[in-house]
Amino acid sequence: GLNAEKIGKGTAIGVGIYFVQRFMSKEATEVLARGGLRGAALSKVTFLLMAVVVAPLTEEYGRRLSRRIGAEGGFTFALNAVEIVFATTTMVSRGAGLMQALAARLLPAMAMHTVAETMQQYYDKLLPSINKEGENSSTTGYWMAVAFHAIWNLAAAVMGDLSALAENSSDELDVPLSEMALI
Repeated sequence: GLNAEKIGKGTAIGVGIYFVQRFMSKEATEVLARGGLRGAALSKVTFLLMAVVVAPLTEEYGRRLSRRIGAEGGFTFALNAVEIVFATTTMVSRGAGLMQALAARLLPAMAMHTVAETMQQYYDKLLPSINKEGENSSTTGYWMAVAFHAIWNLAAAVMGDLSALAENSSDELDVPLSEMALI
């Protein structure tokens, strides 16, 4: 059962993860800028790096940590709530309708985070009972969830760019998809 204590602990972990991600984003942007990227290309590469590498590593670690401190599900609940609020607000500020924004973020975000949580729980709880060789199934669950999360985010980023290409809007896609494949 999810309760206020688990949500509170999960939220505290989420705040820590948020600050780690903000720091990593700032550092990645500076390193990429020193490497010569500018403007839209810098934004796209930083976004992809954060979405496909940093977010999966840090968020899945937060999920793993929440179980270790007795806040199972608390981090996932808090993360879903925060992501839905921020993403919905951003989408509405860019012209989407509220219901459209909620539908676009609510189901996909919750589905991805719930599946990643379930993967880690499976490896933490079910596999140790059948794992007689002493392998660290918790680590396996973490890396499986990281891979799933990264692939999900990469697919979402590519689909977003394909949508922008289909709409033929240069404002939405400043870096051609063919160049992004080289990243």
